[in-house]
Amino acid sequence: MKALLTFVLVASLAVAAGLAIEGVDGYVVFVVPPWRAQLSLTLFASLVVATVLVLYALLRLGSSLIALPRSLRNRREAWRLRRATHTLSQLVRAHVLGDVVRVHRLADRLSRYPDLSEAGAALATVTALDRGDESRAENWLARLQRWPDVRAVLEAEFGARCARPERLHAAMERLAELRGLPEATALRLRLEAAKREERWQEVLESARRLRALEAMDASETAALIRQAHLDDASSRLSLGVDLAAWWKRLPKEERYDPAFLVSLARLALDRGQGTQLRPILENALSKCWLPELVRLYPYCVEPGARQEALVRLEAWRLAHPEEPAVLEALVELCLELQLWGKAQDYLSQLRRVGADPAVLERFGSRLRAGTADRDGATLSAPRGVLE
Repeated sequence: MKALLTFVLVASLAVAAGLAIEGVDGYVVFVVPPWRAQLSLTLFASLVVATVLVLYALLRLGSSLIALPRSLRNRREAWRLRRATHTLSQLVRAHVLGDVVRVHRLADRLSRYPDLSEAGAALATVTALDRGDESRAENWLARLQRWPDVRAVLEAEFGARCARPERLHAAMERLAELRGLPEATALRLRLEAAKREERWQEVLESARRLRALEAMDASETAALIRQAHLDDASSRLSLGVDLAAWWKRLPKEERYDPAFLVSLARLALDRGQGTQLRPILENALSKCWLPELVRLYPYCVEPGARQEALVRLEAWRLAHPEEPAVLEALVELCLELQLWGKAQDYLSQLRRVGADPAVLERFGSRLRAGTADRDGATLSAPRGVLE
């Protein structure tokens, strides 16, 4: 449309110019003694216009010829850039699809393009680290010369994944000197280093900060925090420190983590210090109902507090009448207290709610053994005692 409008405009101007000079009778005389030349004004104007056009065309041609080498160079660079961009896109695709052989082949091809060679080397390094290929990772890391921050991060990844603590520490020192590194990246690498060396307090601090930044998967963060707390609890159990006071100081979302509570209870029971868990379990079960904790509750009660614990379990049964875990705990506690009648009643209720047959068989065996011992003791008692 633009070309058509330009053509119409030029044609209109040409017609207007022709009509304007059609009635002009003037002439132009050039005198160079002894010569004299006379031209009509129309011819002179046409020659001037033609001369201007020819000069313009010659100037354009000359400038084009002068700029031709640069133009060809730019076109060649544009073609190379398109090829490099296509190679990079194929490299990213191969990396996502997990085509390791193609990743390394494309990264090697991309090394011919200086502007994008670092990107190819970085992706190839990540792929090699994911596959545990140390030699290839080393080779690609050596090519990362112009991206010191990326190289330091990948060096730290290499040290963490390949169990090279000296490389990890050296990379962490370089990262501490770098400016502009994202906080989440530095925290993640610090967490990897601390986890590798089992410095769980540092793991805890880094994981909490990453959770606040929403820079790590929530389940992974929770697992790390849980592991750090369990390590701390293990140390406290070894030292005989009050576990309940420590547990109450934990943040609420970490204190009532179901997986953490179950693991903590099992840890204390394995260490033979289940009685320290009783106030923790009672507090936790008042806030969040966890059947697995209820099953472990009888094993955390000291002998002198079993009657009190039985009353608490019966209150829980009223609140959760169809919960097998409460009935299992009641049967266990009644067997410990040698309340055979109550144990029989709760075992019958447990059968009605459809408990695990193996659990029913185990409780039934213990109940039969207990009642048999009681009957045997009664039959063997002296006559005076029976009277």
